[in-house]
Amino acid sequence: MRMNGKILLIVLSPLVCLAGDKDTERVPFSNFDELVRNHDGDQKKLSKVFAEERKRLGDRFQPELMTWMGTNLERHNYASLYLDEPESLHGLKPMSELALLIGLEGVELAKKSKGQESLVSQAVVSAIQAKRLGLMELAKANKRIAEDLYAKNPDVVSAQYPIMQKQDYIDYDSIPIGGQTSQPSSNPVKAH
Repeated sequence: MRMNGKILLIVLSPLVCLAGDKDTERVPFSNFDELVRNHDGDQKKLSKVFAEERKRLGDRFQPELMTWMGTNLERHNYASLYLDEPESLHGLKPMSELALLIGLEGVELAKKSKGQESLVSQAVVSAIQAKRLGLMELAKANKRIAEDLYAKNPDVVSAQYPIMQKQDYIDYDSIPIGGQTSQPSSNPVKAH
C-alpha cells in the first residue's frame, strides 16, 4: 500500500503543477485585447499590460507577438510604440530595432489597405524611430510619405498624426526632406 501512494504521488505531481500554472495557459495578449475591446484608451494601462505580457512570455515574446499582430494595423501601431517609447516600457529595455521593423511592416500594410489614417501614423512613428537609430534615408522616406499625404489632404491627415511627446516633434522636424527640414508652421504634427 505504501508503494502505491508513492506511485500515485509521482503520477499526479506533474498534473498538479500544470493545473496550478494558469498563466502559461492564457492566450498571448488576451488581457491586452480585452482592454482594447472594452474601449479603454488609457495608454498607461495598455502599455503596462503589454509590458507584463512581454515579461510573462519571455523568450517566446517575439514569435508570439508576430503571430498576434498578423496583418492587423492597430496591433502593429501598439507594438511599435510600446516596444520603444520610454514611458511605455515599465522598466523593460527598449526593443527599438524590432519596433522599427514592426512600424515599417505597418506602413506597407497600410499602403496595401489604402488607409490614409493608418499610413500617416505609421509613417510618422517609423520616421522618428529610424532617425533615432541613425537610419536617415529610411527616416526621410517615411517622413516624405506622411508629408505627401498631408499636402494632398491636410484636413483629414492632420487629424491622424499620432499623439507625441515634445522630443518626438523635435526629432520629426529635424528630418530633412527635399533638402530642408519641415517648417514648424507647415508641420501638421505641430498643430497638436
